[in-house]
Amino acid sequence: MAETAEKTTTSLKLRVAGARGDDVGKATVRLGSDAFSRLGIAEGDVVEIRGKRTTAALALPAYPEDEGLDVIRLDGLQRANAGVGMGDTVEVRRGEARVAKRVQLAPAQKNLMLRGSGEALKRTIYGRPLVVGDVISTSVYRRPIRTADRYPEDVYRDFFQQHAYGLQEIRLIVASVSPRGAVRIGRQPSVSAMLSSSIRVSAPNLAQPGGGSNGG
Repeated sequence: MAETAEKTTTSLKLRVAGARGDDVGKATVRLGSDAFSRLGIAEGDVVEIRGKRTTAALALPAYPEDEGLDVIRLDGLQRANAGVGMGDTVEVRRGEARVAKRVQLAPAQKNLMLRGSGEALKRTIYGRPLVVGDVISTSVYRRPIRTADRYPEDVYRDFFQQHAYGLQEIRLIVASVSPRGAVRIGRQPSVSAMLSSSIRVSAPNLAQPGGGSNGG
């Protein structure tokens, strides 16, 4: 048994469970140590999650009570982005997120006008894996998993605590990225991050069971 667990594999089938409040909105998922070993990943690496849609997140260790279970914990938006609900099965693969050259986000909510600078937006999504079609929320801010290349905490709060016409949460959809595939915002100053209120894109079904809110 131990010998089998040590073998690496390209993908795993895991059952979806909800995220705890502390993990909501941080673009992270929780996986058991066996999944880490078999996928050949380390904490903070990108994983690809395939349900009806494909999304990406940063891998964190499982909660102690989840060890030994074939479980992945996703928050509500992540479940919507993957097109799955609680108890569904997803395919998890080792992922790759290339450094972004351009990222364009649009409002996922109707009748919402966006205001904010590209620089503030870059700080908001710094380090987060982004996939075209995914919806992200600005209701909470996150610090990167890795210790390198960090911005000060108050910089992260800048954009996440901004209100849009009294709303405490802004949902943005990833309209386009360059290069193709999953990307991440790095330190490079040349990346272009844009807010657009004119783009019409289809958001995942946020009203589906287990996917309608940001929460676990």
